[in-house]
Amino acid sequence: MKERTQNEDFVYLEEHNPCWQTWYEQESASLKKVFAPDHVCKIEHYGSTAVSGLIAKPIIGILIGLHNVHLTNQEIAQLQLLGYCQVPTPNRLSQCSYWKKQTERKFNLAIVHYDSQYWHDHLAIRDYLRTHSDQIHNYATIKMQAIKEGFCTKESYRAYKQPFLNNLFLKAKQWQQSGNGS
Repeated sequence: MKERTQNEDFVYLEEHNPCWQTWYEQESASLKKVFAPDHVCKIEHYGSTAVSGLIAKPIIGILIGLHNVHLTNQEIAQLQLLGYCQVPTPNRLSQCSYWKKQTERKFNLAIVHYDSQYWHDHLAIRDYLRTHSDQIHNYATIKMQAIKEGFCTKESYRAYKQPFLNNLFLKAKQWQQSGNGS
C-alpha cells in the first residue's frame, strides 16, 4: 500500500477499517439536520469504504437521495458550516451535486435525485460487492496493481480501474435485475 502523502492528487489505500461505518453513521446523522425531513428520501454509505474487507482510499462516500436536487441557500450554508466544499460537477452528471469534506476524516458527498439511475447504479455495485467476496478480492487486486504499476494520481488510478469497474457494473446490474439485489 502507498504511504500516506500530503499531496491530495495522489492515491493511497488502506485496509478496510471497521470505523468507516461508524464515521458514516455519525456524519449522516449530522447531514440529516441540514435538510428538511420531507426533502431527504434516504442517505446511504457507498463506495469502497462501504464494503467490508475491501481496501480503499480512506474517504467515506455518502449518497443522499433528495426529492429535488436543487439545494436552498440555507442547506448550502449548513453544508459549508459542517466543513463541506462544493466540487465542480461534469456536465454529464448535471443532476448531481458533489461536496468534499477534507478534515481529519474525509468525506465525499453525492447529492442526487432519489430513485435516479445514479442512485440505483452506485448502490447496485455496493450491494453486489457486499454479497460476492470473490469480486472484493478481484477489485482489491486491481487497486493494488494500479498503485504497484505507478498509476498513483487520481486520474490515472481511475482510468486504470475503469475496465474492471465497467465489467463489475454489468455483473451488478444483471444480478440486480435477476431479483437478487432487491
